[in-house]
Amino acid sequence: MQNEIGFEEWFRARPWRILDTSGEPLSGDVALPFAVDELECANVAAGAPPLLHLWRHRKALVLGLRDRRLPRASCAMEAFRREGYSVMVRNSGGAVVPLDEGVLNVTMVVPLSAGGVAVRREFAAMAEAVKAAVGRLDDGLGIDVGEVAGSYCPGDFDLSVGGRKFCGIAQRRKLGACAVQAFINVEGDGAARARAAARFYRTAGGDGPDGPVPVRPESTAGLAEWSGRMTVAGLAEAFRNLVRERAAVRREAHDYGGYDRELLAAMIGRMKARYDTD
Repeated sequence: MQNEIGFEEWFRARPWRILDTSGEPLSGDVALPFAVDELECANVAAGAPPLLHLWRHRKALVLGLRDRRLPRASCAMEAFRREGYSVMVRNSGGAVVPLDEGVLNVTMVVPLSAGGVAVRREFAAMAEAVKAAVGRLDDGLGIDVGEVAGSYCPGDFDLSVGGRKFCGIAQRRKLGACAVQAFINVEGDGAARARAAARFYRTAGGDGPDGPVPVRPESTAGLAEWSGRMTVAGLAEAFRNLVRERAAVRREAHDYGGYDRELLAAMIGRMKARYDTD
């Protein structure tokens, strides 16, 4: 496709940073890692090295902007919160995504060239990076790229095996930088996550002609359902090595202690005020 780049170009002539908190899943506000991505977009735009950010959450539901506009979205969000989910509306594209310990979330925060508007390039590069990382654990899965009908958070750069989706990609673009985000179903029951997404849409009023395409549980799976070599820890290591082998790594961290707490709290507040209100 015209104007698309390979992920290898992200690593040319620059150091990187790695932030991997996936060893211990988050259990608090799921907005925290998205606030980190937002802050890092500004940092990278200002000249900081690109960032690989890996994280997990024990029980969360992350909505897209279009989900928030559904007629009973507030009721659906509150119903999930009563069940113990951390619920938020993200500022990147895409639609609702259920998260648990078996889902590895991957963000690559990369600089954008001046005047760069080729949105598909970063999607394609992240899809290529996910395929490369997964291939390090099992190179025989036969991964396809393209929208999977009936899946949750569908898009042109869904990654699937045998017609069942395991990964979706979204991005948050700002002047000078872009946070390319992927959720990867690694361990656990992919169909159960799809059922949670479908339940959100039923409650929120999204099954009508003006809502999202109804979600089919059989459309989604986790990588471990196809290969016993697939683990969250193994895939996180594969992503780290993908970066280490291609770029000098300036800094590696395994928690959010290097960020100013008040700055993160302020960012979370701004995100919720803008995207999470009626």
